[in-house]
Amino acid sequence: MSLHRTPRGVVVLLAVAALVGCGVEVSLPPAERDATPAASALAAARWDTTGPMSVDRRDAAMVRLASGKVLVTGGFSTAHNAYLSGTELYDPATRTWSFLGNMLTPRSEHPSVLLQDGRVLVAGGYTASGRINNAEIFNPATNTWTSAGTIGVNRSDFTLTLLNNGRVLAAGGNYTTPLLYNPATNAWSNAGPAGLARQGSTATLLLSGKVLVTGGWNGTTTATTQLYDPSTGTWSAGPTMAAPRDWHTATRLPDGRVLITGGWTHTGPSELYNPSTNTLSPVGAMTTTRAHHIAALVDGKVLVSGGHTNGDRTMRQSAELFDPATNSWSLTTPMRTARTWHTGVELEDGTVLVAGLDRSAELYFPETAAPGQVAQGNTCSATGTFSPSCAFSISPAFTHVWTAPVAGIFTFHTLGSDFDTVLELVDDSTQQSLGCNDESSSGNSQSSVSVSLNAGQRVRAVVQGYSVNCGNFVLSVIR
Repeated sequence: MSLHRTPRGVVVLLAVAALVGCGVEVSLPPAERDATPAASALAAARWDTTGPMSVDRRDAAMVRLASGKVLVTGGFSTAHNAYLSGTELYDPATRTWSFLGNMLTPRSEHPSVLLQDGRVLVAGGYTASGRINNAEIFNPATNTWTSAGTIGVNRSDFTLTLLNNGRVLAAGGNYTTPLLYNPATNAWSNAGPAGLARQGSTATLLLSGKVLVTGGWNGTTTATTQLYDPSTGTWSAGPTMAAPRDWHTATRLPDGRVLITGGWTHTGPSELYNPSTNTLSPVGAMTTTRAHHIAALVDGKVLVSGGHTNGDRTMRQSAELFDPATNSWSLTTPMRTARTWHTGVELEDGTVLVAGLDRSAELYFPETAAPGQVAQGNTCSATGTFSPSCAFSISPAFTHVWTAPVAGIFTFHTLGSDFDTVLELVDDSTQQSLGCNDESSSGNSQSSVSVSLNAGQRVRAVVQGYSVNCGNFVLSVIR
């Protein structure tokens, strides 16, 4: 460094909302083109294996706990020809599974749901004697199971949906009457008049607090939908799907719409439910027909994987993505193992965990910005000027405009530069600062800023020197 100064620590800002809320506006120099930019690359999506579960499971239930760990319950083991009472916990930090002990009752084809207090409710399902009607609660704080009463009739292939008021709606399955579970009283009650039995149906909590129930089988496959309003305790008919579906999926998108995909005998396009108009509209068809598949949100898109259908009972290894921006499907990297009757859930870090049919499990990593250099050059010849918000500088400023390929947290840094750099990120649309840094650590004179970006968001990265410094710089972005 050419000037002595007191080191300043890293300024790392991780939330765009918080940064914009600061109201920092900046005057940007024009984008400099005298440096040699390197194209921002994308790392291909991939599947990585985790440690194996203790036993093979099909038709198990999976739920992500408040801790970020994942609980898997029950299922049927082909290797042991047995319905399972055992439960396992997946730890994302170590990518390993640990056995947690047994439920009160073995079961498969049962639903599970995370309650507002962090406990987990499971109910019904199949066991060796057939369908069952009991329910139980798992407490992660004590790793224990306790009874949650009975659901009145033997029931399987139904749904549990956590409502905004903390109660749980049980709908569908082989029984026509919906039920409500109250965690405060540990009791079940009727949730309206008897309706259509719907095995293999879906239930989706809408942003309004209502629940959309779609499809299902009751001797024949149905195309009807229903809406439950917890505020009035009433049911109403929803729009009819273009074709009957059962053992399909329904996924709420970030904008509140619901994507409905697949089905045991379904071969047509997917459909989008719009709650603001209470209508269904067709969107592109998946590249292959699927039922008993899983669907999960990842980077604002919907990932589906695996499954099989009545028309083609070959297990699918393929996976594909639905993009709400274009209403289209595209293939992504296939799973390492063909799966059906498996389970899946999005993890806190944005990856998706799938497990089941055999003992194996794997993680989907979406297409992301690869670690790499996006620009290099020499600021001494730059013509732009800029006053950074975190340091004193009157040196020439170089600006590189970069567009986020996907949503996520990105880190911009100047490691490899040969002078004392200052780095500031500015939203290209609002002209507000997203973060500024003058030393990433006391051991070097390079800069680093991390920021949360939306897909397609344009950022101006301004590189210059502390005080009057200038020289050769390297600008890189990693995720």
